[in-house]
Amino acid sequence: MQHLDQFISRLLDGLASRFGVTVLATIFALISASSILYVARSTDLLGEARKIIDGPSIRNGAITVSDLYRVTSIVNRAAAEGALNDDLRSEFEVALDILFVRADTLQGIMEQNDVPEEGLRALSSLWNVIDLADAALGAGVDDTADLARDLDEAAADAHAHLIRYLEDKHNDQAAAFAGTAGSLGEMARRHSTFIALNLLVAVTALCLLRREVIARRLRSAAEGRVAHLAYHDSLTGLHNRAWFTDRLEELFDRSEGLRQIGQGRRWSLVYLDLDDFKQINDLHGHQAGDAVLCRVSEGVRRIAEEHGGCAARLAGDEFALLLPLSHHRTLERFAAKLIPQATVPIEHSGSRILPRLSIGIASAAKLAETEVVSSASLSRAADFALYCAKEEPGRGKMRQFDDDMALRLSQRRARLDALEQAILNENLEVWLQPKIVLATGAHVGFEALVRWRHEGDLIMPMEFITLAEESGLIIEIDRFMLRAATRAVAEWNARHGKDVSVSINLSGRHISSPDLESHVAAAIEASGLRPEQLTLELTESVEVRDWGAVSKKLNRLRELGCRLSLDDFGTGYSSLGYLRQMPTDELKLDKSFVTDLETSAVAREIVASVVDIARTLDLGVVIEGIETLAQAQIAEELGCAVGQGYFFGRPVPAGRCLPPGIPDDQITNSSTMSLPRLYRQN
Repeated sequence: MQHLDQFISRLLDGLASRFGVTVLATIFALISASSILYVARSTDLLGEARKIIDGPSIRNGAITVSDLYRVTSIVNRAAAEGALNDDLRSEFEVALDILFVRADTLQGIMEQNDVPEEGLRALSSLWNVIDLADAALGAGVDDTADLARDLDEAAADAHAHLIRYLEDKHNDQAAAFAGTAGSLGEMARRHSTFIALNLLVAVTALCLLRREVIARRLRSAAEGRVAHLAYHDSLTGLHNRAWFTDRLEELFDRSEGLRQIGQGRRWSLVYLDLDDFKQINDLHGHQAGDAVLCRVSEGVRRIAEEHGGCAARLAGDEFALLLPLSHHRTLERFAAKLIPQATVPIEHSGSRILPRLSIGIASAAKLAETEVVSSASLSRAADFALYCAKEEPGRGKMRQFDDDMALRLSQRRARLDALEQAILNENLEVWLQPKIVLATGAHVGFEALVRWRHEGDLIMPMEFITLAEESGLIIEIDRFMLRAATRAVAEWNARHGKDVSVSINLSGRHISSPDLESHVAAAIEASGLRPEQLTLELTESVEVRDWGAVSKKLNRLRELGCRLSLDDFGTGYSSLGYLRQMPTDELKLDKSFVTDLETSAVAREIVASVVDIARTLDLGVVIEGIETLAQAQIAEELGCAVGQGYFFGRPVPAGRCLPPGIPDDQITNSSTMSLPRLYRQN
């Protein structure tokens, strides 16, 4: 070692002499002249490599992997819940459309270059996933478990080919670079000295080493981005639904040993939902909404980590936590600590926003007292606890799943199953209530109302419509009413020689359905009712996310000849906004306006103002809830055109309806729809 140190010292001394400096300068000049082109070309190659790694192929490939996870995640959720309900189906169709666009874009990028074999396999696998999902949707998804298994296998195959394709892109660049380096080395050997050749080889080796380091770093960064996008929410940085679902399944479905030793029961699932989040977006804008979500997610993440748990953003304003806590009091203290940490006020554009959370908690230990604990049953229990919290008056409520909720949930599931069977077997009933021209007493139409007779009892809408809306069955109820009510009124007109119309309510979910127009057109054609005799009532409180798409759809319904009515007008906080954005023919004033017409000048002024607005916009006005002659007279004096309410007739089954205005001696049933004597002359 001492001799080596001495040799290196003498060599450095010699190179430091004038002769050595001259020799080094000459060698440097020769190497510089020979390697400038190489360095330039190497720089170009490195730039091209970076473009490939960060370019559209890698980026689209990475996003495509994330989209694959999204499709399979939705189907796995459907398999866990036992059915692909309308919410999941809509989400599944959107995710599938996105995956289709990714695959098409990736194919276009590949076709601009020589497509490697692995790229063809990746594309083929992607199209296989899309075709499999499209076929399942087209045939109707009967067995979500089979679909989930098939999609998981197909997606795993596509994922493997995509990753190998991304790696091949790096390897191709490496091969091109190595070939160029070899050509430059040959030039150097022909025009340089032995020392210059060795130095050039050393420089080349260093450049190649640098290139490999850069390539590995970029490839590692790309793979890291893929993994992050697949399991994290891009806005908040929290884990996403796919990751959280996997975590739940790993803990409660795949870990038999964990359940056997009882450790699984120490975990609890917490669902959080922001109160009035839509109102925050509407009043302050979506940027403010995003700021609120990010602030809430910070608090949620912090307190979850403090308690040894994990947190995720499931969708929209929904969050979830998985915590190693189980005792009732401990969970109460946790919720009391969570609320102030997650709902810190924020300042946005001069406004102070104070978010509020509703919280639902389900302990695996408590759930195990009534049923087998699984990821699906625990999720269902936490979701129902959240539902109960949202039901309570006020904001910022917390509920834990308990015995009472277990009983209610069991009854709710039984009622939901019965309702689903009633819809499937068309065991619902159409009831009709008359609509009367206030100025003349003429009968102009009916409002069709749905009723459900279950186990001999008549179930009123208030007892099952909310359940239907939450489960997605409301769309099937709407479709039943379109078919049955148009047919019933067409038959009623033919039987009594009349020509009256019918009004049918549409749910908010149905408005967003892609095949709404086709179902309306089919109902009109099958019943023989003229399109202008059908009025579709849309509730003002319906939540609309895309007014542009909804307005186009409503205009297409009007093109069919149908009339549109804005129902329950005045019960929401954005009535005038709905008038501006929704193409309607009629306003239907909520019955709350009628209650004080006889005693309150303010109530009369409000109705008169609404009528003036309607006249300005060339809209008809219907007022419902009229129960007395005085209310009918005042409403007519204020300019309301059509009235509806118990004063004119209660709802009765369509088959028992008689025309208003029939002679007294023909009225044999006290429940027969008939007008008060004042209006029978018409």
